Amino acid sequence: MHTLHDSMVLMYNFYRERDAISITNERGDRLRISTDDGSPFNLVSDGGGFSLKPEARGRIERFVRLIGGLTGWEYKPDQWTCWEALNAYRFTKESDDRLKGSAFNKILAQNPLSLAITAQKQIEYTLESPDRLP
Repeated sequence: MHTLHDSMVLMYNFYRERDAISITNERGDRLRISTDDGSPFNLVSDGGGFSLKPEARGRIERFVRLIGGLTGWEYKPDQWTCWEALNAYRFTKESDDRLKGSAFNKILAQNPLSLAITAQKQIEYTLESPDRLP
């Protein structure tokens, strides 16, 4: 059985290891793939699509291995084909600070790809525009 102190030490060690993977403007548990204007970031064109830059792939693989080590799960790179032949799509991020029934229903009617309540009365959501998924 873990004590509160044990849990705090485990969390502290996890955050230190995660932060060791971090670089300026990129936390170690995230992979940034676009800039604020939607331009590709940490991606290189490979003719028909994109692949991760080697240094970005290295950081995310370090994080996946970190999580695997903490959970008893083994990362097998040869079974991960998701780092290459990526397609890029541009979507629109919206937000609304009128989180009430009718406003929420209007957002849902737009069929957002994702949504998150980010504050007590604010919601952020992603619309499939200007690009559309196949």
